[in-house]
Amino acid sequence: MRRTQSYRETKMRLLQKLFGMTWLGDAFEDEEKDPREWFNGSFRYHDYEEIVDLYVKGSPISCAVSKDDDGRVYISFYSGDYETISYLTVKSMTTTNFVEEMGVHFCKFEFLTDESGKNLHVKTVTKKQFHDRVGDYALMLPYIKEREIFRNNFILVYHDWDVLTCTSVMPAKKESPVLAPGVIELLDSAVN
Repeated sequence: MRRTQSYRETKMRLLQKLFGMTWLGDAFEDEEKDPREWFNGSFRYHDYEEIVDLYVKGSPISCAVSKDDDGRVYISFYSGDYETISYLTVKSMTTTNFVEEMGVHFCKFEFLTDESGKNLHVKTVTKKQFHDRVGDYALMLPYIKEREIFRNNFILVYHDWDVLTCTSVMPAKKESPVLAPGVIELLDSAVN
């Protein structure tokens, strides 16, 4: 054997790479039998108190949108075991606090509660049941203006860049964003 330091370093790197590849092979050997679903679509929060805190502060919230109702979203959190998911349901209130700014529609979102109206409606289901209820994934982005009180107004921006369009007349639905009437004229007057 050579007694130079560079020879020893090269051999140690080779041994470390071989050991690392063996470890990875052992860790994922059962992957072919039962593939793991890595993509969850939305962030799973630690607990529902964290979700409520983000909602009250007016922070962006990651959510999943109901397959049956574009105005109903599910915000998931850890249930305590890896086979189930707990979630809170939030409903868009399209006629309450409706605001349109530059073509973007904001409306109030409220948590669904139980029959007494005092506790949040928390459901725990299996991962498969949860994914069967989900149609899309989105972010709830808040409507916040300086010197104004946050009134729980949000917009849903979907994973494909569509938005929740809500008006006081029609039910909320997923659509491509469009410019509000007058925006082009406003931009033209600002340039000229």
